[in-house]
Amino acid sequence: MHRLGERNQTAPGDLSLSVADTNASLHGVISVLAALRLRDQTGVGQYIDMSMMDATFAADDRNHFEMEAHPDTIVVGPILDLSCGRVFIASDPEMKLVFKNLVKRGVIEDPTPPGADLQTKITRR
Repeated sequence: MHRLGERNQTAPGDLSLSVADTNASLHGVISVLAALRLRDQTGVGQYIDMSMMDATFAADDRNHFEMEAHPDTIVVGPILDLSCGRVFIASDPEMKLVFKNLVKRGVIEDPTPPGADLQTKITRR
């Protein structure tokens, strides 16, 4: 959250999802499935030790930039001040589906002129 805040020039915040729980449970399920497969092949059981912190660090695909003091080139999802409040959008760089839904619901207006080319739409949106 600190790194995201630095990139967006905003205060660090918390995502409304359980990153550590989700990563650890995903790694845990994979470990259990692998252990069951090995048991079926060898008849020997496995001991699984799952750390929520280790699973979270292993899933942090931006951590290497921090460790190597290398500039990060990630396209950061914006935190927008909308009429409904502050909204963090995690989407593809073009944000096609999110953008269409926000326009459709009247939360934001489409800033592109009629008949604009694709690059103009991407840039303005």
